[in-house]
Amino acid sequence: MIANGFRASTPSVGSASDGVRFLEKALRTPRTARRWFRIEDIEPDADACSNLIDQWRASIWHRDLCLGGKSQVLCLSVSPLAGNRFDPDMARGEQFNAVVGDLWMSARRWLAWFRQDGANRNAPAWLEAIMQLERKQASHGRPPDYDHDDAEQFVFKLLNERGDFTEFGQVDDWNRQRHVEDALRDYLSNRCGKEPSASTVRRMVTKAVERWRASGPRADEGMAGDAACNSRR
Repeated sequence: MIANGFRASTPSVGSASDGVRFLEKALRTPRTARRWFRIEDIEPDADACSNLIDQWRASIWHRDLCLGGKSQVLCLSVSPLAGNRFDPDMARGEQFNAVVGDLWMSARRWLAWFRQDGANRNAPAWLEAIMQLERKQASHGRPPDYDHDDAEQFVFKLLNERGDFTEFGQVDDWNRQRHVEDALRDYLSNRCGKEPSASTVRRMVTKAVERWRASGPRADEGMAGDAACNSRR
């Protein structure tokens, strides 16, 4: 059996030895301190897990769990997958059943996935509690002052490069506003060291998309500035 996930950002598991260290550390880490989980960790009941696997598999196949073209599902099996990112095309066929127990996703991604279809699946209470604790810990001190102009320029750049997400025939990882929100959330998190709230990101994206549509696509918005936030001291 593979151990539960543990507290970490994207784990570095580029080699077999890295994967072994990841799993060994997971064995020593209590669940409340972990941030990476398999689907059987999320739902230990076999029957309920089977239904959840079908939904998860469909989401992987439709690339709902890709960000910037990269799968957010990691595979720690012995299969030589490049970079350990699980190829969504492998969600078809029997190969998926062979490795599903070795697939991991971060707590944040799990929670976002549950919320995408709350009518058909509910996140476990302990997962909600873990993320609430993380947000509380991250909120100590004064919150960062995100640069809204820089965020807008970043959204403009994405829309200029990939087009409006409502356009017919858009790819599966760019056909909803939440895909723009996910990209902006990661951008601001990397720039500022803290993840903005979902409501903050949604307001930024909604305003930027409206302004972009009103003015028409701009071919050269330039790169978003280096300073996405100025932390209040």
